[in-house]
Amino acid sequence: MVPAEAPTKAQKGKRVSEIAGAITEALRARGTGMKRAELAKHLEQYQRTSVYREISKLVDAKRLIETAGVVALNKADAANWVAG
Repeated sequence: MVPAEAPTKAQKGKRVSEIAGAITEALRARGTGMKRAELAKHLEQYQRTSVYREISKLVDAKRLIETAGVVALNKADAANWVAG
């Protein structure tokens, strides 16, 4: 087969980490945004640096939005987001 004739493979989305699921769950339960430090404190069962790193990944992936140090769920993406 010539590459142009080969069928394209459907790309699967990456699985969300346990921490990412906990972050989105906490934000959904609250209904509004939270400061990074407040969110990390709320998720005290995880290491603080891991929570901060995961928040940054979610912001980069446009799953979360951040304004003035407050992170919130990206409403445009919320319908496609499945935590856990």
